[in-house]
Amino acid sequence: MPVVTYGHEGSANCAVVGGVVYQGQVIPNLIGTYVFGDFCGQIRIIGRNGESGMKIVDIASLPWPITSIGTDANAELLVVTFGGPILRLIEGKSGYFRSAIIAPTDEASIQVSQPV
Repeated sequence: MPVVTYGHEGSANCAVVGGVVYQGQVIPNLIGTYVFGDFCGQIRIIGRNGESGMKIVDIASLPWPITSIGTDANAELLVVTFGGPILRLIEGKSGYFRSAIIAPTDEASIQVSQPV
């Protein structure tokens, strides 16, 4: 039985892709949290909803479809996009997230943030 589910209604609910329990060090607030993507470009986590429930929380929105979420050798989050770059998710100011483009180039970064 799934812990949480969501329907396909709305433009941001296409299909769940990838997902890992975060074990890195760069985003301390996410350690031990399940992070996954939706093909429509959303990066989401499963968070607590009261004492016994769970809920899905959007933490970032990308302008590209997400095809996979995984980790690098240091257990840091990587996001693979369709028709766009490979991104590393990092924590920004005030609980927002941003991602740095790591392929095809390391020279640029974009803001993709949502508050946690």
